Amino acid sequence: MELRRCGHRHGVVASLGLLLACGDAESTGDAGVSPASERCDFSLMAGSVETSKSGVSIELVQTEPDPPARFLNDWRIRLDAEALDSTSGADLDVEPFMPAHGHGAGTPVTVHDMEDDGLYDLQGLNLWMGGHWEVRIGFKVADLSDRVVFDVCIPD
Repeated sequence: MELRRCGHRHGVVASLGLLLACGDAESTGDAGVSPASERCDFSLMAGSVETSKSGVSIELVQTEPDPPARFLNDWRIRLDAEALDSTSGADLDVEPFMPAHGHGAGTPVTVHDMEDDGLYDLQGLNLWMGGHWEVRIGFKVADLSDRVVFDVCIPD
């Protein structure tokens, strides 16, 4: 069998194939940059309220920075005192989660019970990557366990 040399045509075809397979940073999502399909166009502001399936509301009272941004964020939330006998001493589990990538923040969130009208401070929400995050806040008060999810859009 004889191999014929086709010159640079194979190189051009191979290069074109690599370009099509690899795409660019916009379509593949370099570290810390979300692909266009994951970009979001909403923002979460203080005063936002989410309600659990059991009817308990959590209000986002304050964020630092405001609106939430990349890297470390601190939130103050209020657990609905009217729906519960006691909101002080509730067990909270806070998980920042990026659904499109299937990962969390990798660092724990510190929860401080302010022991005043259902207020809790959440420190160290590490929203380290631009794109859509879910901040999942699970709570347990007496015999009731439930959760709410705040959707957060972090700009690149």
